[in-house]
Amino acid sequence: LGGTQDNGSWRSLGNPDAGSVWFGAGVGDGFDVVWHKQNDKKLLTTSQWTAIRRSVDGGINFSGATNGLDNSGQGMGSQFITSLSAREDNSDIVYTLGEDGVWRSQDFAQSWELRPIAPEVWGYAGASGKVHISNADGDVVWAGYEMDPTTSGGDNAGHLHRSLDDGRTFSPVPTPTWAPGRLSGLSSSYENPNAVYVTFSFSGRPKIIRSTDAGQTWEDLSGFLNGPRGVVSSNGFPDVSTYDVLDFPGTNVIWAATEIGIVESRDNGATWALAENGLPAVSIWQMRLRDDEVVVATHGRGIWTLPTSAVVTGIEGDESLPQTVSISSAWPNPFTERTTLAVSLPVAGHMRAEVFDLQGRRVAVLADEERSAGR
Repeated sequence: LGGTQDNGSWRSLGNPDAGSVWFGAGVGDGFDVVWHKQNDKKLLTTSQWTAIRRSVDGGINFSGATNGLDNSGQGMGSQFITSLSAREDNSDIVYTLGEDGVWRSQDFAQSWELRPIAPEVWGYAGASGKVHISNADGDVVWAGYEMDPTTSGGDNAGHLHRSLDDGRTFSPVPTPTWAPGRLSGLSSSYENPNAVYVTFSFSGRPKIIRSTDAGQTWEDLSGFLNGPRGVVSSNGFPDVSTYDVLDFPGTNVIWAATEIGIVESRDNGATWALAENGLPAVSIWQMRLRDDEVVVATHGRGIWTLPTSAVVTGIEGDESLPQTVSISSAWPNPFTERTTLAVSLPVAGHMRAEVFDLQGRRVAVLADEERSAGR
């Protein structure tokens, strides 16, 4: 089940493949959806301005599901890009957002109750906010519109908020002075209930920040905070919009959903590179772990899946591999049509040399062949 912005919401039958027919499940701008984990006849779809629709017959019929939700409808303190999240272990518990705070339902959107948040710390932005239930602990809920500690220009400071009691109360967490501003995504660890990821889409600014202590301290995983000239990542992360994060439990692998595809780290966020796993270089908005599959939702190229067993989790050690490979600076630099690089191999073997631009896009493959040892 998924939303497709201008093209409504759609649902598949079980075990779809590339040729399967999908069925309409809502009109308008399709955004976040929920499929009830304990009862597969229950579905929720959304469209613009916090419009929520509910089905209890497997998606055959839908009805409005905003009873009591005052922040619904254009001009009512709603969201254009509607955010929705439900508990995995009890999908009757559902959350959305609005100008007044976090809205909670305990009967699968039949009725809603407000958890008010003061405007001076909420940072409401009508386009979109994010609400996310921790993957490790369903009692932990994260919500917010922006992480911006300033109040310049009359704008209220925006903070990420956290609940530890299944969304009954929310409190703001500290915002670092270097936080970029409006959120473009929220995600969490599958193992640590205190670990949360926040993504942003500002040029030359941090794209992924992470807290492992329940939001008390933060680190920039994308290398922009201390990168060269302040606008280039120091660890290989491209300067592109970033929408979601998926960290694979029991591994050091983290995937980031970006405007140019999946960017991957195999060392817990220390370094990054484009993942070459067969997925097109297309904008990716959401990623989910479902049973034994990774499910990836793209903007314009459909939904893709991969068995979790096929995810590369590391590189096995091999004593026969060279321990050092050196590459010289390019000359001339800067250049127009031509530049030269020298590579030194300590032992003979297969060499692959690639060139990437500052956005992380591969622009050339210089070599992909057997080479003898030497320069």
